[in-house]
Amino acid sequence: MKKITLLAGLLLTTITVSAQNYYNFTQSTATYADLGTPTNMNGNAAWMYDDFGPIASAFPVYVFGETFPSFGFEDDNFVLVKTLPAGEEYVYVAPLSAYVQDRNTTGTGAGQSPISYKVEGTTGSRILKLELKNAGLEEEFDTVGTTNLFLNYQVWFYEADKSIEFRFGPNNVTNIAMLNSEATYWSIFLYEATNGDKAGAVTGNTTTPTYGEYTDATQITTNLNALPAANTVYRFAVNPLAVKDQEKIEFSMFPNPASDVLNLTFPEAVNKPYSVYDLMGREVLKGSLNNTAQAQINVSTLQKGSYILRIAGSTQKFIKN
Repeated sequence: MKKITLLAGLLLTTITVSAQNYYNFTQSTATYADLGTPTNMNGNAAWMYDDFGPIASAFPVYVFGETFPSFGFEDDNFVLVKTLPAGEEYVYVAPLSAYVQDRNTTGTGAGQSPISYKVEGTTGSRILKLELKNAGLEEEFDTVGTTNLFLNYQVWFYEADKSIEFRFGPNNVTNIAMLNSEATYWSIFLYEATNGDKAGAVTGNTTTPTYGEYTDATQITTNLNALPAANTVYRFAVNPLAVKDQEKIEFSMFPNPASDVLNLTFPEAVNKPYSVYDLMGREVLKGSLNNTAQAQINVSTLQKGSYILRIAGSTQKFIKN
């Protein structure tokens, strides 16, 4: 059985790419309502360990400043997808880090747990709404053979300000350990990039939760203590200061591996600081690029191994011989 690495092995590059969170987190309440006349992704069929999509979005969805033109559902979580020359990149979206399934486990007949989406609003102000409705829990079915437990949630992506909302509906799950077998209970979105990953996670007491951004699962040391109550809204609004701090800089880097000097070339002159991190997340080298389109970084003093070079919001990995 396939399980997304989101829970079982969140192996991310250990490097903090910004001094500030990319998103400002707030918690509020709003009456939860099922989507009216949504499009069903699972075709009204029962599902378990299934993938649906990708489906082209009506507008590009942004996560951590990156655009994603498609969305879908993979096994347990909603996903955003884009294809690059180096391969596909994903965002796994899990308002509840739960192993979910359809509550119809007979293998025949209509499903009882629809996976749906709907786009509302006018161009420029649209909202892509994803909904998991009346979903059962694999952990309950695997341990006691029943699907009495259920949960509901929606994910909203806003076109206008690129914010994200997790909206929680009714559930009857009183033991959070029933969410999964990994003992990791977070409300999370994970961006798996080709050059390093990043996650935003809500943890702690659900009455006063804490939001953080992480590049390694070991950094997340606290679980949620319960499922968020029905009508709870977690909102992730783009932090304008962090956007400036995470400006993407295109550059090429050679040789790689490098022994003494790392050469950098840019499509235009840049005036930015840079930092080099080891894979434990420690800053081992730093300096500045002063209005130049070509630069060299002396790496001769570094020990042999793998490192991450960060320039503004862009990172690349290199090896020191």
